[in-house]
Amino acid sequence: MGLSPAAILYDSTGTNPLGTDTHPLRTDPTGTTTQPISASSLPLPTGAATESTLAAADTKLGTIDSVLDSIKNTDGVKKITDALPAGTNLLGKVQIRNPGNTADLGDASDPMRVDPTGTTTQPISVASLPLPSGAATETTLAGVKSNQESTVDSGNSSTSQLGNGGTFVGTGVDCIGYSAVAVTVHSDKDSATDGMKFQFSIDNTNWDDSYDWTMDVSSSSTRRFQFPVTARYFRVNYTNSSQATSDFRCQTILHRQNILTSIHRLKDDASADRSAQVVKSVILAQRAGGASTDFIAVEADPGGNLKIAVGESLPAGDNNIGNVDVVSSALPTGAATEATLSAADTKLGTIDSVLDSIKDTDGIKKITDALPIGDNIIGRVKLTDGADVVDIIEDDEDGIKRLQIKGKVSVSAPATPATATSVTIAGDDPLDISTTQNESYTIPDGETFTLTSVSAGAEGDPTEKGSKVEVIYYDGTDEHLISRIYITGQTVSVYPDTSITRDGTSMTGDGSTKTIIVRRLRLSGTSQEVDAVARGYVQ
Repeated sequence: MGLSPAAILYDSTGTNPLGTDTHPLRTDPTGTTTQPISASSLPLPTGAATESTLAAADTKLGTIDSVLDSIKNTDGVKKITDALPAGTNLLGKVQIRNPGNTADLGDASDPMRVDPTGTTTQPISVASLPLPSGAATETTLAGVKSNQESTVDSGNSSTSQLGNGGTFVGTGVDCIGYSAVAVTVHSDKDSATDGMKFQFSIDNTNWDDSYDWTMDVSSSSTRRFQFPVTARYFRVNYTNSSQATSDFRCQTILHRQNILTSIHRLKDDASADRSAQVVKSVILAQRAGGASTDFIAVEADPGGNLKIAVGESLPAGDNNIGNVDVVSSALPTGAATEATLSAADTKLGTIDSVLDSIKDTDGIKKITDALPIGDNIIGRVKLTDGADVVDIIEDDEDGIKRLQIKGKVSVSAPATPATATSVTIAGDDPLDISTTQNESYTIPDGETFTLTSVSAGAEGDPTEKGSKVEVIYYDGTDEHLISRIYITGQTVSVYPDTSITRDGTSMTGDGSTKTIIVRRLRLSGTSQEVDAVARGYVQ
């Protein structure tokens, strides 16, 4: 059967082709009546399940349903009836076994590994892991680190040298956020008095709070200072002395934490010009009366000494007054020891015995030992020369006390040292003199003359003033009186000249001009015999 040629169908008007959107080709006239269609012989789409396949699946689902019903209450295993939500789900207890299904994994003998051997190091990357909630970022940590670091303040640091009276005045720095300021200053020249000034200000204009010191390079050429921040702004204000520096350095560091003050060795003395922290404290003592009584402050006197007193009399017997060792305590300066007092007591006993032995004889005591060289006040004395008695008479006329000796007096001189040379200066030629007569001795170069005794005698005349003998040291320019003896007549109301006094000049010779002179002089015009001798030694 062959194909008929193509034909175009038209509607009943013969003008509109059928099969278009406006003139569809219908199987019913109206287009609204349901038409029966048979699909029994239509082929299935590609991949569609057949009735036998679905029946087999249904059979298996029935089996699974039966299994789940049988195990829903077995050892805590439950059926999951709802869909799991998105994300992590805790499924309860899950046991994983090895590939051979011979052992459970995850225990000590069969650990669960991420590599076959369990010995290979496995790389783990956390570069892209998100930070836990609240963890600090690198930026935050960098800011914290910056806030903890100390800072060198360039505005108050300098190495520029200072001229005569030159100054270094730093720039006020804002100290908000800092706790302390440390300054190190080095100089080879002194500062002006109180020329190291470290100043704080509340407004960077008025520097009301100033700490002042003086650089004394003879004590130390490097000084360091630490200050707590007491106001918002800080600066260094340094004034040099009159000498220009050649080695001046100043550095200021701002610290965010508190720092220690200057450290010194214990064996070193601390200068009064060093910085120090002032510690104010109060010593409290509890009033008598038990644990419930108040504590009161212990006072000091105006000199800063603590007031310590025993308020009540100590009772008789032993008293516990603290750890006080009186027995081994050092004696005050100048206090006598028991040994010294015992020795003095012994000597007083000896003196008492001697005085008992000489207390008689008309109230006059015996002198049994030689008197020492020099002046000795011995009161009223009777000298015995054989059967003759010689009186020493005290004379108070004209306000001057003198002794007039009648008879012979013998004076013994101290011994000449073994290393010295004895010297005798005799004034006995001429014997009969009416004016001044000098006898001289030249002291050898570099040696010193020591006078040990002077003896003199003269004819007596009751009507005249008598004579005198003087020993004089002449230093080449001036005379220095060493000793004088007046030899009087019987008229005691006539007194010699006493205007010249002894001056104790050291008598060291030069071998030429420095001499010792024995001078005899009659105080009256009439010639009388006067002799004298001075003894001593040089060494």
